[in-house]
This record gives sequence, C-alpha cells and structure tokens, in this order.
Amino acid sequence: MAETENTRLLALEVLVEVEKQNIFAKDALHKLLYQKQFLSKQDRAFITRLVEGTTEYQTRLDYVINLYSKTKVNKCKPLIRCVLRMGVYQMLYMDSVPNGVACNECVKLAKKKGFHNLTGFVNGVLRSVERNIDSIPYPKREDGLAVYLSVQYSIPQWLVERFLQWYEEEQVIQILEASLQATGITIRVNDNKISRQELAAKLEEQGMDVEDGYYSEDALHVSKINYVNRIPGFRQGEFFIQDESSMLLYPIANIETERKAGQVLHILDLCAAPGGKCTHFAQKLGNTAYIEARDVSERKTALIKENRERLGLSNMEEKVWDALILDESKKEWA
Repeated sequence: MAETENTRLLALEVLVEVEKQNIFAKDALHKLLYQKQFLSKQDRAFITRLVEGTTEYQTRLDYVINLYSKTKVNKCKPLIRCVLRMGVYQMLYMDSVPNGVACNECVKLAKKKGFHNLTGFVNGVLRSVERNIDSIPYPKREDGLAVYLSVQYSIPQWLVERFLQWYEEEQVIQILEASLQATGITIRVNDNKISRQELAAKLEEQGMDVEDGYYSEDALHVSKINYVNRIPGFRQGEFFIQDESSMLLYPIANIETERKAGQVLHILDLCAAPGGKCTHFAQKLGNTAYIEARDVSERKTALIKENRERLGLSNMEEKVWDALILDESKKEWA
C-alpha cells in the first residue's frame, strides 16, 4: 500500500503544480518522471494514467463533483480540488482500483498535505459519488446540446458552443470523439541527424510500433512506449515530440522560394514555448535563416533553449518578451 500511496502523492503534486502554475500537464509530468527515474514501469504507468486521465476528463469530473458537493469545484482550495478530481476519476475510469480504496487514499492525501480539517469534506463528497456511481444524472440532449456535449465528451462548454457556431452538429461530434481517442505520440524526425527510415528501424528494434506520418514527411507515429526520455535517440536530439498538425506550418508557409533567393530570412516566433514550430523551421532552413523565439517568462524560454540545444540548432535564440508589447526594433521583420 505504501507504493500505491506514493504514486498517488506524486500524481497529486503534478496536478497541483498544473493548477497553481498554469502549465501544461504533459510538461509537469515529464519533469516529475525525469526526476524520479527510479520508479518502476508500473508506477510510471499508474502516475501517467492518473495525471493524464484526470486532466483529460476534468470537465466531466467537475460536473460530477458539483452534483454532490455543497462547495463548488471552483471554490475549493487547489489541492482539495485536485484530490477530488483524482478520486472521482479513479472511481469512474480505473476499474483496477476499488472505489473504497480510491476514497480512502484521497482522504489520506488530504491529511498528508496538512488539510486535516477538510478530510471529512473530501470523504463525504467521494462517498456520495461512490453511492451514486451507477445513477449519476448526466445532462441529456433536451437539457441543451452544448451542455450535453460538453459533459459527454469532457470539453469546456464555451469551446463546444464555439464549435457549434462554426460547424454542423455531426462534424462537431466527430471532432469531440476524436479528442478522446487514445493514441501514442507523434515525433518529428531531426533529419539533420538521422533519416526517418533509420529512426523508425531503431525504435522498432526496441519493441515499439512505428508508423509514418499521414501528412508530414518528418513525422512518425509511435506507440508501446515506456518512458520518452529512454527512447533511443531522444537525448541525442534525433527527434522532437510534436503533433503532426503543428508540423504542417512549415510546408504551408512555403518559404522555399525565398530560401532559393539566397537571402537570410529573419523569423520571429511569439508564444514559442516549448519550441516545436520554431525548431522545425530552424532544422529545415539551416544557416539560410535566423530565428528569434520569444515567450513571456524565463521558465518558458528555458524550455525552448533546452530543446534547441538537444536538437543541435545554432541558427536561433530565445528571448523573454510579452507579445502584447510592440517591439519597434522588429518592425522591419514584418
């Protein structure tokens, strides 16, 4: 039980960091797993499932919690909010965890973190969910299409409403269904260091399933992954983890014509962290371009720098800058 409690505590710390620091769950999770490399494969899988699942289903979890809590989720303390979400997620989506265990462990987490006075609250809410687990009154279509789809697919209602303004209902449902499909990861091959075929062969030798990208010649879809940092070639900068849709910006930009003209291109990337698109351009353009990647904090630009150095790129640099502030010195780049 000590091991189980420890993994839940680690998962909670990731979720609280995401909640308080307003950072991406994947970045906080990556940092934790990098720091805790001694964890077993099973423990890493449990933490990853709990963090990613709680984050992905947050809208639905909050709806359920609000049904059985006198204090609404957005009024709870950040840590208690995360504990409740973790507990409800385990009861709804993790069949391997008995509901009673999920409740008890969450109460222990609240106590361990110093919220002794709120353990009764946590226990009461989670026990109420447990008692009603098979009869939770989710919204129906007649309650309103937006709220129904929001809870059904765990997507914020404001975003569902925006989709319904832009697309037909059938298209919106297809988008929402796709958002919940379990996938592996997509990586962008750094062809300055290795070809796509060579990297695919290397990963397959390690027991991973690898498939060429659907649209980008730089993409590989990879599944059956244990831990990203231990994938052969990661530390050596042979690839970057990036959605294939983000890789399409480079070919869509169609700047090969300017590259042929022999001039050095100046590219300014705002809100650039973690550096996917700007490092892609740097990788492809080499010494025919200079790229300045900006973001609003040292933490974010440090992440860009870390990725740039790992990929071995020398034709770009990072700068802390708020994109809301006009930089007069870069007007000629426009």
